[in-house]
Amino acid sequence: MKNFFEIKTFEDDFEIYHLPQARVIGKEVRNGGSIGNTAPDLWNDVFA
Repeated sequence: MKNFFEIKTFEDDFEIYHLPQARVIGKEVRNGGSIGNTAPDLWNDVFA
């Protein structure tokens, strides 16, 4: 298992990395699927 700082961009190999404890804060947006297209609502909120 490799450390977080060994991650390389644009690599096609499958590897497992050990990531430090972190909190991800964001907003889920979908362009289809079971909950539909929520992207337009996001942009309306951004521009409001």
